[in-house]
Amino acid sequence: MTKNAPPPNRSDDSDEQLRETLRQQGFLHPDRSRYNLRALSWADSNDLIARAKTTTDPDLALNGLEQITQKLGAAHWAENPPSPLLLDRLLTIAANSEQLIDSATDFLDELATENLDLSSAVLTPCTATTEQELQRWHRWQMLRVCLCELLGHTHVEEVATALTQLADETVMSALRLIDATNSTIAVFAVGKWGSEELNYSSDIDLFFVRTDRSDPIAAEQTVQKTLQILNGGGGIHHLYRTDLRLRPGGASAALAPSHSQARQEFRATGGTWERMVHIRTRFVGGPPQLGRDVAQELQEFVYERPFRLQDIRKIKGYKDLLEKKSDRDDVEDRELKVGIGGIRDVEYVVQFLQLLHGNIYVQIRGGNIFQALHRLGRVGALAAAESGFLDAAYRFLRQAEHRLMLRHRRQSFLLPTAADAQRALARSLDFDDWPSFREEFDRLRAGTREILNRLFHRVFTAVPDDQLREVNLVLAFRPEQAEIDRVFAPLHFRDPQKAYTLLRRLAYPGRKALQAPRARQFLAHLFPQLLACLRRSPDPDQAVLIFTNCVETLGAPAVFYQLLSEKPENCELFVELFGNSRFLSDLLLENPGILDELIDRLRAGTRISEEQLVEELSNTLEHSRADHSRIYNEFRALHLLEIALLDLNNTVSLLGTLERLSAVARALLRCIDQEAESRLQARFGVLQPLTAGSPPPRHTILALGRLGGNEIGYASDIDMILVYDGEGRTADGMREQEFYTHLLQEVIATIAHPGRGGALYSVDLRLRPRGEKGSLVHSFREFQSYFLSNESQIWEHQALVRSSPAAGDLELGSEVLAFVRKNLGRDLARDEVIADMIDMHERRKQTPPGEGVHLKSGPGGILDIEFLVQSGILLACRKNPEIWEPNTDAAIGLLRQLGVFSDQEAATLRTAYRFFRLVENRLSMLHRSSVRQVPTDDQSLRSLARRIGYAGPGDTAPERLLHEELTHHTTAVLRIFERHCAR
Repeated sequence: MTKNAPPPNRSDDSDEQLRETLRQQGFLHPDRSRYNLRALSWADSNDLIARAKTTTDPDLALNGLEQITQKLGAAHWAENPPSPLLLDRLLTIAANSEQLIDSATDFLDELATENLDLSSAVLTPCTATTEQELQRWHRWQMLRVCLCELLGHTHVEEVATALTQLADETVMSALRLIDATNSTIAVFAVGKWGSEELNYSSDIDLFFVRTDRSDPIAAEQTVQKTLQILNGGGGIHHLYRTDLRLRPGGASAALAPSHSQARQEFRATGGTWERMVHIRTRFVGGPPQLGRDVAQELQEFVYERPFRLQDIRKIKGYKDLLEKKSDRDDVEDRELKVGIGGIRDVEYVVQFLQLLHGNIYVQIRGGNIFQALHRLGRVGALAAAESGFLDAAYRFLRQAEHRLMLRHRRQSFLLPTAADAQRALARSLDFDDWPSFREEFDRLRAGTREILNRLFHRVFTAVPDDQLREVNLVLAFRPEQAEIDRVFAPLHFRDPQKAYTLLRRLAYPGRKALQAPRARQFLAHLFPQLLACLRRSPDPDQAVLIFTNCVETLGAPAVFYQLLSEKPENCELFVELFGNSRFLSDLLLENPGILDELIDRLRAGTRISEEQLVEELSNTLEHSRADHSRIYNEFRALHLLEIALLDLNNTVSLLGTLERLSAVARALLRCIDQEAESRLQARFGVLQPLTAGSPPPRHTILALGRLGGNEIGYASDIDMILVYDGEGRTADGMREQEFYTHLLQEVIATIAHPGRGGALYSVDLRLRPRGEKGSLVHSFREFQSYFLSNESQIWEHQALVRSSPAAGDLELGSEVLAFVRKNLGRDLARDEVIADMIDMHERRKQTPPGEGVHLKSGPGGILDIEFLVQSGILLACRKNPEIWEPNTDAAIGLLRQLGVFSDQEAATLRTAYRFFRLVENRLSMLHRSSVRQVPTDDQSLRSLARRIGYAGPGDTAPERLLHEELTHHTTAVLRIFERHCAR
C-alpha cells in the first residue's frame, strides 16, 4: 500500500458546506455520507467524493468503505492508506454489493495487486485439501468474477459461464474431499447450472448417479457428506444452496441411484415436465463413460419421443400456472423473472421450440439460452428479427438480475422502488437515469411477450380434441399409416394417400430453402383448418395439389401459414381459389412476389377506383427498373386474384366483380397507351399540327363490348377502336394516320405479349368501321362520315351501344361518344332492327351446337339477352335521344322504365343474365380461357355445380339442380326473345 497519500484537509470545511458539496455531487443521502467521511479520516474527503461519485451508488460506496475500515480497525489505514487502485476497486465493490464487503476485506492483498488480471473471468484451478481452503478459494473466485463484470471487462454471458465453471469446480472439489478417486459417482447439473447460466445467488439443481456395481450405502454417504460441505455447517458458511428434487424418481428416491435405476425411473415416470427440465441437464464430472451414457439416454428421452399436441397443452398449462402464482398487480410491472416479458418468457420460447423441432434439427439442442437463440435463428425456428430481439432482451434482463442479486445479498427479481436503488441499477447498466432504464425495460418486455404470444400462446389454441390427430400428423416425424388413414379417409379425396404425401411435403420439404421449422410449426397449427377447407372444396385433389405447388414457389412459407392461421377466412379463400380456378391459381404460382401485397389488400378491404389503379400502376412504372411487361403482368395478377378471392367469398356481388375487373383492364389499357405513345414520340418525334395555330393531333381508344359496358369477366376479350382528331407530322415526316397505326400496333403487342400467366388480354378489332376490311385507325371525320352513311351496318350501330372512352385523350373520347349518342341508329326502322336480330339468331341456330349447353350463343343465352337490350336501345333512342346505358344489367332496368320491357320481363332477363355471367365466370376460372359451353356429363357438371355453390338438399345431386336452373332460365329468355321478335 502507498504510505505517502496526501493528509486529510477539512479545516476549511464546515458540516453544512460538506453537506452542500455532497448534494451537488449527486449524493442522495448527504448526511449519512458526511458521517461516513468523518469515519474515513485517513483519506482526503474531496478525493473520496470525486472517486465515489463515478460509481453506480456514491452513498453506498462511502458507506461500504466505512464498513471495511471498521472491520480492519480505525488505525489500519491511518498510516498505511490504500493505493488509488485498491481504493477504486473497493469503492466499486461497495457501491454495487454489500454482500461482497466481507470478501473484499478478507482479500485486500489480492485486490491491491497491480497486475491482477481482471480482463476475463477465467478461473484458477482449485487445489483445496480442506473445507476451509475450498471455501476461501471459492470466495476469492466469486469476488474476482464479480469485479470483472462490475468494471465492464466481461459481458453477462461470460459471467454466467464463469459462475457455472466455479460451481463445477467447487462441487467436484467437495466430492474429491470425500472420495479422492471419484470413480463410481457421476454428477449432473440441472436448470441454470446445467445450461451454464448460473447467476450470483442461484441454487444449484443437481443429481448423482452411481455405477451399477458400486456400493449403494457408500455412495449414499459420499453424496450426503458432499452436500454438507456445499450447504455449510459447523462454522463453515454455505457455498451453494442445493436442490436434488429433480433427481431420478423425485424427492423420495435414493440420493445416489444406480445407472439402471435412473434409466428405469426416466422411462417410468418421465413426462412432459421432465422432458422440459432435462433440456438443461449436463454431465459435470465423474466416471466419463457413465456420464456419456446417462447424457445420451436423457437426450433420447427429451427429443426422440413424439412431441404431440397433448404435450404442448401441458406446457401451456405449466406456464399459465406459473403466471397465476406471480400475478400480483403491485409487483407485476417490476418482475424480471416470471412477469410478462420476463426471463421465463424467453426460456419458454426457447424450450418450447426445442421440444417442437429438436427431433429433426439436432443442432438446436442444448440448454444454454444464449446459444439456443442463435441456433434457433440459424435454422429458421425464429425469424432473424425475433432471434436478435430475444437475445438483446435476455441479456438485458440477466444483467439487471445480476445487479439486483449483488445488491440485495439474495435472489431478487423485483425492480427496486427506492430512488437510490433505482438510480444505482440504472447507472450500473449505463443508463443516465431511471426513466431511461424503465423505458427500455418496458420496451423489451412488451416485445418479448409479443413473440411468446405469436409462437407459443396463440399457436394450437382452441383445437378441439377431435382434431388432435390432425395436428399430431404434422408434428410426428414418422406417423403410423393407421393414423394417416384415420385422418384422410373421410376427406373426399379421390386419392387420399397422394393428398397426404403432398401435404407432408409442406411439413418436411425436400428443397433445403424451404426446410424451416417455423413453417412446420405454423402448418401444424393451421392443419385442422386447412383440412376442413379442403373438405369443403369443390375439387379437394386439385386444391391440395395447387396449394402445395403454391407454397413451394414461396420464399418464406412460414409467413404464408402464419397469415392464414391468424385470419381463418383467408385460408378458406385460398383453398377455395385453388379448388375453383386452375387459371387464377397459376397466376399466383407464376407471380409469387405478389402474395404479401395480396394478403395486405385482403386485410385492408378497401375499394380501389379506376383512377387509383392508374395512379398505382403509373407510379410503379415510373419508379421501377423492372421490365414493364413483367410489371403489367404482376399488376393484373394481383388485382385479378384479389377480385377473385372477394368474389368466391361473396364479399363482392357479381356486378361488383365485373365492374372491378373492367377497372383493372381500363387502368392497364390507359397506362399501356401512355407508355406506347411516349416510346413512339422518342423514336419518331411529337406530332406537330400542319397548320400554325391549330391544336396538335390527339387520339382516343373507345372500348366496346363488355369492356365498353364495364362488365368484362375473368377471360373476356377487349374490343376497341382507335379514333384520332387533327392533322400533323412528326420531325421525321410521319403523318398522323401512320403514327397512330404504329401506336395501336404497339398497344396490341403489349397486351397480347405472352408474359407470365399468358397474354394480358385477347384483343378484338373487328368492331371497327368496315370490320376486318377497314383501316386499323380512323380519323374522327372518317368515323362520323361512315356512321352517317348508308354503308354502316346495323350490327355496327348495335356494337356502339356498348361503347365508352377507355384510353388516350378522354376529352376526345367524350366528344366521340357524344356523336355516337346523337346519331346512334340513324333512324333505323323497327322492322330492320327486328329482322336483323332474327337473322343473327337463325344463323346461330344453324351453327353445329357441339356438346353441352351454350351459355352465350345458344337459344335463350347471353347473346339473346344482349340483342334484346341493344335492339331496344337502338329503337328507343329515336324517341328518347337521351337514353344511353352501355352496361347490360343497368340497361335492362332503363328499358323497363321506358316500357320496352315489362316488370316481369326485366326481372327475368336480369336474373338470367346474372346467372349466366356467374356460370361463365366460374367456367373461365376453371379453364383459363373464355368458355361459354356448360358440360353435360355428370362429373363435369357436378364439378361446376359445386364451384357455383350448389350443395343439393337431401338426395338431390348438385349437377341436377344446376341443369334444371340452366334449363329454366334459357327457356324463359327464349320466350321473351320470341315475343319481342313477333311484335
